[in-house]
Amino acid sequence: MPGDDGSRRRKAGEGVDRELMRAIAARERDGLGRLYDRYASAVMGLCVRILGNRSEAEETVADIFVELWDRADRYDPERASPFAYLMNLSRSRAIDRLRRRRRQADLLAEVAAQGTGSDPAPPGGA
Repeated sequence: MPGDDGSRRRKAGEGVDRELMRAIAARERDGLGRLYDRYASAVMGLCVRILGNRSEAEETVADIFVELWDRADRYDPERASPFAYLMNLSRSRAIDRLRRRRRQADLLAEVAAQGTGSDPAPPGGA
């Protein structure tokens, strides 16, 4: 059956991913490099969609893989596949960056308004 072949490939890929996560936890740089090669484009696509800015997305992707390396012990194979874990981490970090960007813009608008003596724009635009 065609569906069975796809299912087998997904499970085999997940097994490879789990091995790569174990390698990362064991501080094997090759494991991180291979996981990056497998998923950097998916992580990048998600970050670009959330942030709407390729340059910020590239920085966020780098931050995500550094965090994955630094906090490899946080991955729990009982809770999620490596891909799901990585995408959830990516989504969270991209949203964090988007919120930080908005807070900075609101603060700059407030400072600018104080400098001109006018009322600041309400947070979030308008």
